[in-house]
Amino acid sequence: MTLSRVMVTDELVIRTATASDMVLGTELLADSLGFAETDRIPPWLVQDAQEGGAITLAATSGDDLVGFSLALPALSASGDPELLSCGLAVAPSHRCRGVGRSLKLEQRVRALRRGFRTIRWRADPLNVAGLHLYLDGLGARVVGYRTELYAGVRDDGAIPHDDVEVEWRLDQEPTAPTSAAGLVELPWKGASLESDERRRTWRLTVRAEIVAALAAGSSGVGVDRDPASGRAWMRFEVER
Repeated sequence: MTLSRVMVTDELVIRTATASDMVLGTELLADSLGFAETDRIPPWLVQDAQEGGAITLAATSGDDLVGFSLALPALSASGDPELLSCGLAVAPSHRCRGVGRSLKLEQRVRALRRGFRTIRWRADPLNVAGLHLYLDGLGARVVGYRTELYAGVRDDGAIPHDDVEVEWRLDQEPTAPTSAAGLVELPWKGASLESDERRRTWRLTVRAEIVAALAAGSSGVGVDRDPASGRAWMRFEVER
């Protein structure tokens, strides 16, 4: 395996993003995350970031770009080097096929080779599929909550934009829990989010419950889903 190209399956290849990958990848990010035109990441900025140490990955199937990720070198609150992952997107045609997890695992390999021991990113607390991947698929943890994170720099309309802080410790196994601390229900198949009023209600309810769980000293460690009822819950545990 080299740093430029990794064959994951006979169809899926993950490689360092090229200039054309950056153009298509930033478009995919914008579409997947519902960015307004002013929120789109410019491809030239991704290229500059890559030259400055960012890890930019493209997932391709044949001639098609089907996934993209971007992570920037950063410093933790204590001054330790870490990666800040600020974009992961998979084309609708290739979702639920392991592309996102493959991108994150290759990001981990390259991060460790560069001496990083932690990757941190933010995620919508209502994104059940994403949180399931991060917590259950990768072993990351929800360790913080950011209320109205982009107030003043993004126009999110009637729904406040909140994110959870996700921490992925790369060089150690997840810490064994000492005790279960509770569940926070998340909107999934059984919840209609078609109206702004409904989305706002979910946002504020989930916000209050996650903030309370974190304040009690626990972290989010998994997402439990019940297909029969269409309900989902983030599981919190106190860790050693």
